[in-house]
Amino acid sequence: MLRDIINKELLENILHFKFILSFLVCVILFSTCAIIRVKDYQEQLRAYRSNVQLHHRAATQYKSAKDLAIKGIKIDHPPNPLSILVEGVSNSYPKTMTIALSSGFITDERAGKTALNLIFDTFDFVTLIQIVISLIAILFTYNAISGEREDGTLTLSLSNPLPRHTLILGKMVGNFLPLITTLLISLIAGLLIVVVMGGIEFDAHAWGRIGVIFLLSLLYLLLFSNMGIMVSVRSRSSVTSLILLLFLWVIFVFVIPHAGILLANYLKPVPTPDHIQEQKGMIFGMQMYQWSSKVEKYKEEHGVYPPKDVWDSREVERDLSIADGYRKVEEKFKSQVDAQVRVAKTISRFSPSSSLYYACSSLAGTSILNEKAYFKELEQYRSLFVDYSLGKMKKGATWSSSGEKLDLSGIPLLQVQPFYRTPIRKDFLVDFFLLVVFNLVFFLLAYFSFLKRTFL
Repeated sequence: MLRDIINKELLENILHFKFILSFLVCVILFSTCAIIRVKDYQEQLRAYRSNVQLHHRAATQYKSAKDLAIKGIKIDHPPNPLSILVEGVSNSYPKTMTIALSSGFITDERAGKTALNLIFDTFDFVTLIQIVISLIAILFTYNAISGEREDGTLTLSLSNPLPRHTLILGKMVGNFLPLITTLLISLIAGLLIVVVMGGIEFDAHAWGRIGVIFLLSLLYLLLFSNMGIMVSVRSRSSVTSLILLLFLWVIFVFVIPHAGILLANYLKPVPTPDHIQEQKGMIFGMQMYQWSSKVEKYKEEHGVYPPKDVWDSREVERDLSIADGYRKVEEKFKSQVDAQVRVAKTISRFSPSSSLYYACSSLAGTSILNEKAYFKELEQYRSLFVDYSLGKMKKGATWSSSGEKLDLSGIPLLQVQPFYRTPIRKDFLVDFFLLVVFNLVFFLLAYFSFLKRTFL
């Protein structure tokens, strides 16, 4: 009996015009998204490879350890292939960072726009699932019960010796299977375009993460399917059901995620770019003034300006002091941003749409935590670089240029592991758990509402 109901619902959905139209729309959207994302990735990859060669040549041109320490070297961030599926905050990473004695890791762009603001300004596969396919799930289910109630077929079905739980489960499965088909074929079409266009190689880890993202997407669609049936059960007409579902869809997909950011900006404000630069400017000016005072004091005591080795030594001390001041400003800024992000994520997680994107970005290595991990690696590498540079300078009799290119053998190298290969973070488990809870809530509401409701 259950199989017959599933087959009936499945056949009605597949033969209906809305399935054909939604299927074509999804395939076209995923294909278009794939083309746009692949071209963007290929451009980023070309720029990355070009910058790596350019910056390597520039580093080999240094003729003194002092120049190496003060001017530093440039580190390029490789593009993430899984950003095609879920961009997350991957484009908020500065493509190139300078590692030097007085380098900082907060640019004007990062200070003015925290990573969380970028999550909802993306166009990728998961965004299409968030918005388009969730809407299709509503269109498939809004009249699953209310439509038959209006036609009188529901009363006829319930007058037969058909268990209610069998009928409601059959409708749930029969309405969900077309969504699986639509999502699966659309995703395959998009991935085929990604593979055919070339320039992107997914390893076993990447394919595994793609598989889990697909399963999470199914869980998300099941949630909206259950919500649609729940509202349909409790509505007397299909029009009422559709209006209420569209209202809930707007609330879950758009209002709550953006409200989280707006409220976080209000409750936990962070400094503006101008304020950050003003603080750094004060630190720089103070250190330059102190350095100039020391130079003038030396001249007064000795009658001449400091010799080259003393001059260079004090320049290094100055730059280290500047870097230390910059780090204090940045650490305070980061703590403020972290507090803002926590508030925003807590509020936005009342929406399953946000939970889906957070979970998928964690799997793809494009989450906010991945960004934090990357800058932590840069800070650790900077410490190694500073130790290497100072050690190189102390080996020479003077720190001045000898006219020959500097030997960079033994310089520490930064190996950035693809973020999608890192272990799954606890934030993913939180969002996965929330998706499961949302599903259970809507399933139980739909199931027990149908069992207990009187349909006249």
